[in-house]
Amino acid sequence: VMLTMDHQVVMIPIITRNPGFDVRKDLAPVARIMAFNTCLAVNASNPAQTLPAYADAVKARPDLGNFGVPAPGSQAQFVGHVVGAHYKAPMNPVPYRGAAPAIVDLLGGQVPAVVVPCDALVEHRKNGKVRILGIAADQRSPALPDVPTFKELGVKMPTDNFVAIYAPATMKPELLRQVTEATRQIFQTQRFVDRFNATGMTASYAGPDDLRRIVDQGASFWAEQVRVTNFKVE
Repeated sequence: VMLTMDHQVVMIPIITRNPGFDVRKDLAPVARIMAFNTCLAVNASNPAQTLPAYADAVKARPDLGNFGVPAPGSQAQFVGHVVGAHYKAPMNPVPYRGAAPAIVDLLGGQVPAVVVPCDALVEHRKNGKVRILGIAADQRSPALPDVPTFKELGVKMPTDNFVAIYAPATMKPELLRQVTEATRQIFQTQRFVDRFNATGMTASYAGPDDLRRIVDQGASFWAEQVRVTNFKVE
């Protein structure tokens, strides 16, 4: 079986000409096990206290629209695009190799903003080093109750970042059924749920049909963003 983040099954097939696999034909969805959110943050020294204020600053000074993302072609890159398009502000992605180096440069002032998984920002926020201006979520996060969702601010996008389990489509049906049922039963044991939550993500079970729907809906939306931005893999 394969433990994967949404990037591999949502974004890679969109941004890669020949990914070497077809999600629908080659993989059998087992379950989503964890969900997480993406946040847009600036250095705490930035005078912008809100996302609209930051967008206004970017319109006045386009260099402030440079934002670090964990990888080229990552969903975070297109989250920034959707935010910029909503406010008509020129947002320009700066790709890194992971969220950590992007955050290091944010703290050091080398990049004005980042769009990264929220759990990577929580401690820096507690230490007063970053200000989170918005979160891609359907409702406010218990860990960040004072941070507005993009949805609240009128910026519409899918909010389903996740960790999921897949099996080969060629797995024997009876074995696939056993793996699927065993995964579902994990969520009936609180200590496993607590361990998932301790990662900074949220334990969030979704069965095979729901996982397939989540992936299809996300892929449809993000494929359009890739198209309109004319993104090409280097």
